[in-house]
Amino acid sequence: MSVGAKRVLVLLLVAGAVACGNGRPPGRTPLPRPADAPSRHDGERVRPVGAAAAGDEVDRDGTLVLVGRLRERLGVPGLVAPEAPVPAEVTALIDALAARRDPAVVDVLVEALFALPGARERICTALVAQGAAAIPELRRVLRGEHATVNARIAMRVPASTEREELASLVLAELHADDATADLVAALERTPAATPAILRALAQIGDPEADDAVHRVWADRRSPYRALALDAYGYVARDAEAMPELWRLAADKRLRDQVLDTIGRVAESDVDLAKLRKLQRAARTRWRAAHRRVQTSAAMGELESAASEVERSLVVRVDGVMRAAPDRFEAAERRRQRAIAALEPLEAASHAALDELRHLDRQIARVELAWRCRRRVACLVASLSTPQDAVADSLGLVSDAELGDELDHRDDRPLALAQIDRAMLELAKHAELPHARKTGDVAPAAAVLRAALSCKPAMDCYSDDAGVREAILRALAWIEKPAP
Repeated sequence: MSVGAKRVLVLLLVAGAVACGNGRPPGRTPLPRPADAPSRHDGERVRPVGAAAAGDEVDRDGTLVLVGRLRERLGVPGLVAPEAPVPAEVTALIDALAARRDPAVVDVLVEALFALPGARERICTALVAQGAAAIPELRRVLRGEHATVNARIAMRVPASTEREELASLVLAELHADDATADLVAALERTPAATPAILRALAQIGDPEADDAVHRVWADRRSPYRALALDAYGYVARDAEAMPELWRLAADKRLRDQVLDTIGRVAESDVDLAKLRKLQRAARTRWRAAHRRVQTSAAMGELESAASEVERSLVVRVDGVMRAAPDRFEAAERRRQRAIAALEPLEAASHAALDELRHLDRQIARVELAWRCRRRVACLVASLSTPQDAVADSLGLVSDAELGDELDHRDDRPLALAQIDRAMLELAKHAELPHARKTGDVAPAAAVLRAALSCKPAMDCYSDDAGVREAILRALAWIEKPAP
């Protein structure tokens, strides 16, 4: 294979992996799934449009005919070349198999996933449509036990992490918590695939991954500490790591990720007090930065120059506004110089405000966990709490203080942060043995499903992709059959 062909192949492999991950590129990206991602499935609980429900009559002969046709097409020389466009006939076959919801289609779809880079997003959707039936084959792929997939990878780029990335991303969409052990083993066996595997572990949210993810972010040599910290907030089984997290918060390179993780893990009034202390310091820094902008000589110069620009405009007899050229140009040069002088001051003010708001969101998360203490009714109520009520209860910067810097206080992210934490707490509560026995989380499922279908309104939050992801993660654990 030529060097140019290899480059094209690698680029297409990366593009395929990103498509299967619904647009999440490798590296530090937000963990929640975009709203247009394929539906997550756990057995029969969530069904995509066009898929057959349990009990529907299955046309097994028709299914086997479709499987045979796709397998035949996969054997056509040149069709599976990375740069080859996927024929319409093949995409139609994939879509037809997606609607079959039959275990007989899984094997050929898994092979196609690694054979047709140009159709990966479509194939991922088809595999997710098969529900739990797809999980065993994908686990075999992840363990390196799928001979056909191994052979296809070996023919192209043997050193790639394609196997781990694609398998883990589809397993995450399936909420395959029974694959957690395989994902953890792949994490330790294939360090280069760490970003995709961490995202999958976070999306599944299985506390069995706690120790493995902890090891990644606790390793000072790991290049994936930020990603591991992001994932840890979703898999931590308790607050045991809080002392270590607070020590790590002093590292400016990881501070944002550490604070996000603290917001999702901390649950005590001690941690809440520490966050409020940081909040007070951040508020002081923001007020000082904001004051420097308002009292700077550059601000006075900008106002003076803007007035001069206005005065340089004259109204002609025909009613058209014209500029007196000499006066206007001189005033405009003054105005531009003043803007340039203000830019670093305003950037510092906005950065300080961003830091303050970031802390506000973590306080919102921890305050809810501390107040609700995993009481189901309290956690579910977060889905309908008005956003201004959430903000008012946290003692934030007022509209008057924001002044001209922003039009209004941004309350919605605080409500979203509390819902994110509430859904995590519901999932943890559902994992407890006594919760399974008493069924005290079962009524919450109906409320969560209603929240998913609620029409966007002032205090309806399900139009946010992160909220939908959080609700789906909680539902997967609440509705998980007892062992």
